[in-house]
Amino acid sequence: LVIHDLLSLRYKNISTHQRFYFKYLLPLLIHRTKKIVTVSETTKKDIVRFLGYPAHKIDVIYNGYDDKRYFPTSQNEKVIEKKYGFKNYLLAIGPTYPHKNFELLLSAYKQLDQETQKQYPLIIAGGKKNYLSVLKKQVQKLGLEKQVHFLGYVPIELMPALYREALTFIFPSLYEGFGIPLLEAMACGCPLIVSNISSMHEVCDDAREAYFY
Repeated sequence: LVIHDLLSLRYKNISTHQRFYFKYLLPLLIHRTKKIVTVSETTKKDIVRFLGYPAHKIDVIYNGYDDKRYFPTSQNEKVIEKKYGFKNYLLAIGPTYPHKNFELLLSAYKQLDQETQKQYPLIIAGGKKNYLSVLKKQVQKLGLEKQVHFLGYVPIELMPALYREALTFIFPSLYEGFGIPLLEAMACGCPLIVSNISSMHEVCDDAREAYFY
């Protein structure tokens, strides 16, 4: 049995279907399995804590990434600048649920002076409709419509360039089983600003430029 995280047991604002599976069906499954594989020591501890599964029966195998797609380059591609018109931007991706903590990111960005905001726009890619609508309302309330830009879905073939051309990749999440985007950003040579939670240290402690807050 493979478990990536126990998000649905830790946060109530996840879908009802997911919570039902993790709260009622998963406990039935784990008592019939001889081994669980998970993606981080953090999730392993959660499995022991929330599901009562023996630690010695849990193996940790970290996630990987596609090194044929995500890699640094010395070329000045300007792919994102040509397609979207942005350069010198701060990047954040994947605002799917509130635990991703994008409200804090927007509030922190608001603290920058206007000249800095103008010089370094905040680009948010991907996400889910319901949470995006909350964030867009916050952007309007903060008066950041000209500085914060929502790209929506970005094709996977553009993701490497999105990382490479960013000044930094910001990952403010309050909870992650692993955090694959961090691997992808590191592989592309993008500096990181990361929330100071345990799973992030598992992923990013070997990064050349990773700043925890």
